[in-house]
Amino acid sequence: MPVLVIHQGAKDLHLEPSQDKTYAYRIGAGRIVGRLCQDLNDAVELNQISEELRDKYASWIYKFNKEFLEAGLVWENTSLFFLSDISVKRAELFDTYNTLSVLTQIKRGLKSVEIETVLLYGVDKAFVQAVESMFPDATVRQRSSRSQKASLSRRGLADLWFLLNLLVVSLLNKFLPPQGTPTSEKSTKYFFSFFPQTFDEKNEDLRYGQNVKAGDRYLVTLMADGMHQQLNSITYWKNQRKANGEKFVVIDRGLRVTDIFLGIKTWLRMVHFVYTRDCSSDFIFGLDISRYIFQELIWSVSRVARLIIFARALERVLRGLKISELTYVVFEYPLGRAISAVVGTKFPEIKRIGFNHGEFSWRFLNYFLANEEPSVLPPYLEHCPIPDQVLAEDQLTKEIYEFNGYMNVDQMQNVRRLNYLKKVKRVDISSKTLIVAGLHDGEDLWHAMISKVTENPLHTYYFRPHPRGDNRYLRASRDAPNNLVIDLRPLHEVLSSIESVYVTYSGLGYELAGIGIPISVVCVPGRLNWSKCLDKRSDTLRIGLCQI
Repeated sequence: MPVLVIHQGAKDLHLEPSQDKTYAYRIGAGRIVGRLCQDLNDAVELNQISEELRDKYASWIYKFNKEFLEAGLVWENTSLFFLSDISVKRAELFDTYNTLSVLTQIKRGLKSVEIETVLLYGVDKAFVQAVESMFPDATVRQRSSRSQKASLSRRGLADLWFLLNLLVVSLLNKFLPPQGTPTSEKSTKYFFSFFPQTFDEKNEDLRYGQNVKAGDRYLVTLMADGMHQQLNSITYWKNQRKANGEKFVVIDRGLRVTDIFLGIKTWLRMVHFVYTRDCSSDFIFGLDISRYIFQELIWSVSRVARLIIFARALERVLRGLKISELTYVVFEYPLGRAISAVVGTKFPEIKRIGFNHGEFSWRFLNYFLANEEPSVLPPYLEHCPIPDQVLAEDQLTKEIYEFNGYMNVDQMQNVRRLNYLKKVKRVDISSKTLIVAGLHDGEDLWHAMISKVTENPLHTYYFRPHPRGDNRYLRASRDAPNNLVIDLRPLHEVLSSIESVYVTYSGLGYELAGIGIPISVVCVPGRLNWSKCLDKRSDTLRIGLCQI
């Protein structure tokens, strides 16, 4: 009786021995022990599958725009679909596409096998539903589970707290003196950013660097959508005073109480849409992913409602400024699309420049659009708002933008965030290895590397968590091997002595390979790897593949 075991999690799964032929698939660093199993995991094949399915999936997601339009979910000649997370296919937030790639790999690995029983450990209900559609004749048993990432109650409470803070902010704005907006008749270049998150002690943005010239100004948000920068009304009061004067214009100062009511109305309309839509067609590649789609839509309720409020404040502030160019990051995401839509619809005289920040690859789904999807010109009912021009960090990124229909893509001459490489002095190399976590995969990487660290007790490993990641897993670091050390020193200091580096998808991998440091790309079982290193492996770069 052929049995399929799928285990998701960082901890090992212990199974009793069995005479049944057992096939096993892992999602995460946890191993399956105690029973002889045929392993179906193959990182190289999984990443190949993700690229193979990518464009069809992007086109399939784009069809949801029709549903948004039919439901009247439109604001200022812009479909709210383009401001939603589901439209961006947030692979770092949701498991939808990872699951599709995983189940496609399992289906191919079992194409000549008639599975009678499927045992699921550590997965959520959305995954169970997809597996049941894949094996309609098999007995599917969920032995352990995890909670879903998005629910209306959790999102609703978070939204309520955010709206209450915005209400206080809008009332504070009534009593604040007018901000010192420029009075010059000459149009000025502005750079959109998040204050104070991305600024240094000199009030210079860490991302734009030399692109900001004398006389240029910052158009900043303190609250944004409450997801990029989580401030409250008290910190707003403190930071808006710091972001005052000729150099800054604060978008949040344009917030009004009426905007909040519009946000609430939008929230209610989105909730009605999510709960009344027909989800019977949420099948792709022969798999039922309706629960995954529901989760993404629930998350999108929050995003869209908050961005409507942001967009109103942005429009109000822009009317008082003379701007020739607006350069902005995250233009590929809902917040950036809101900026593209507001400026493109209301202020066509302003040139919109999208500023690429960070690396990505041909497997990073977030940046991929359907063929007919993008458009520079309004209205944005059937087409996604994009900038007039894009600045890409490197040639590969430029190629990916152009593949996805972005216009006028140029490569940057200087990338500010890479300046740290100039400080690296490789003068004291010793038997030490650096392990670098990405924003969303720290826990998986930590557990995946424990066995390797344990096997090499005389070798020192430095673990570097992402500064903005959910690093609660490090609470268990006291139980880690003695040769595994959490290191928060400035990066150039660490790199001066390390012998090699392990990464998953962190952009540091490709950056450090470029200065000759040997890189091992860790592929966590059952997880797509977005590292550019896998696209650019060559004889000139010392890049290896590490399958756990």
